Amino acid sequence: MAIDSLGFVVFVFAVLFLYVLCRTTKQRQLVFVLSSFAFLGTFFIDSIVSALYLLVVLVSSFLAIKYLETNKNKIVYRMVIAVLVVAFPAMIYSSPILEFLGIAGIIISVIGYAYIMLRLIHVITDVYEGSIKSIELLPFLAYNLSFLTLIAGPIQRYKPFLEQWESLGETQIENDALYAILNRIVSGYLYLVVFVPLLELHTQVIRRATFLGAEIVAALSQIASFYMFPVTLYLNFAGYCSVVIGIGILFGFQLPENFNKPWLAKDLLEFWERWHITLSIWLRDYLFTPIFRANVGRFKGRLPTLILLTYFFTFLIGGIWHRPSVAFVKWGLVLGTGTAISKYVLDKQVARLGRENYLNMTQTNKLYKYGSRVAVFHVIAFSLYFIQ
Repeated sequence: MAIDSLGFVVFVFAVLFLYVLCRTTKQRQLVFVLSSFAFLGTFFIDSIVSALYLLVVLVSSFLAIKYLETNKNKIVYRMVIAVLVVAFPAMIYSSPILEFLGIAGIIISVIGYAYIMLRLIHVITDVYEGSIKSIELLPFLAYNLSFLTLIAGPIQRYKPFLEQWESLGETQIENDALYAILNRIVSGYLYLVVFVPLLELHTQVIRRATFLGAEIVAALSQIASFYMFPVTLYLNFAGYCSVVIGIGILFGFQLPENFNKPWLAKDLLEFWERWHITLSIWLRDYLFTPIFRANVGRFKGRLPTLILLTYFFTFLIGGIWHRPSVAFVKWGLVLGTGTAISKYVLDKQVARLGRENYLNMTQTNKLYKYGSRVAVFHVIAFSLYFIQ
């Protein structure tokens, strides 16, 4: 069930109606979980085996978490993470054996399953490290299978989710706030069902210009796609997030923001603080930082080199996370290289000018300010060229 479909709108209204009828938090929690299962079920109509596979992974992860709550066993922790990393690609991608067993290749979406994996790794790691003390089954399932964040995030952390879960629906929404929420949802749908289709019309317009000749039409199509795809992707993703964040508030969840005017970024480091923010934070906490800490001893006196290499490998792995394919490996390589270079140039500029003078230059020097934004856009567009 697509977020921009009429079926999803009807689904949300139906669940909200049931919400209004609920008198207690526990009733609302039960409605939310059952609704999430119903939403998930729309993707499993043709593959019961696939649904059972996902259920086995979730239950096994929950049992592992309960074990790690009282037994901080590093070997068990690493084995659980390794199994998760292997289990989800096996679930996502079909093979002759899986097809023979009746397991579909891509059931929800690659990103949807990838997000479940990230949430599980987050919870398992935080339980192992002790920052999460205990997990109960119902909120665990609601957190991982929420129809709000199942397909493409945002990646909410378990602690804030649990705080909102325990008081679900108790906060009254004032009229002014309700207007802002509805405005946000409508704006998100405008991105999805109006602006994106309009931008995608460029291919049809160009292809009809046959009088220009086949070679010119092909070249114009490539150029238009190069510049339009990043904008279309942003409108799709930001529109989706705007819709689910707004709907989440109606249900009592404050989902984290995922975009903050990314095309205003003056370098790639700032871009990742503005684009898909929750994924960037996850990669920092569960990939970049562990890789850096694990290799500090090997790079004594060469920490800047380690930082650059860690940025490179973080984005390379991030590309593979999206989809283990040559195209996404290239995408990750471009972003990893670009971000490492961006960090290197930033450090050199700060060392030469001083941090205060450098920040002042980025704000007052219009050539640098706008030129760097154009450069960032072209690097991102070039990386996305491989996955169009």
